[in-house]
Amino acid sequence: VATQKMSLAMLEQKRASLKFGFPLYSVNAGASAEQSASLDASPAKRELNWSIAKIESRVTESNSSWHKHAWRLELQNDEDIPLTFNAKIEFQDREGFVIDDDSEYGLYVPPNSTKTFTGSTLISVPGAFKVEKTNAKVGLK
Repeated sequence: VATQKMSLAMLEQKRASLKFGFPLYSVNAGASAEQSASLDASPAKRELNWSIAKIESRVTESNSSWHKHAWRLELQNDEDIPLTFNAKIEFQDREGFVIDDDSEYGLYVPPNSTKTFTGSTLISVPGAFKVEKTNAKVGLK
């Protein structure tokens, strides 16, 4: 029973490591104390193949105080494993200066697929009148 519980705990730890992106430490039998704690991930990690397929936004509501900007972000995962992302959607003026932004966390994209995420934010007037571009900054979680 103890062996089964230990195996289950190790599998849950590996799953959490993959889901949340923290490194696993391993202990090698017969290794010295200095050698026993080593990172599971190698320093020369390969780059994962993913991209921002599309980012767009539009004003869906407005009044004299604010404009509601709805956005749509499409992420493409070309890997054989699921990927989870954090994103910041920036609403910029003509020259690329950020007027406002919106953030989303834990955006899950299954292996070899494209997934669309949506959201919205309220931007106060007068800055709302200056929004001309939408940009997405996305990174792996």
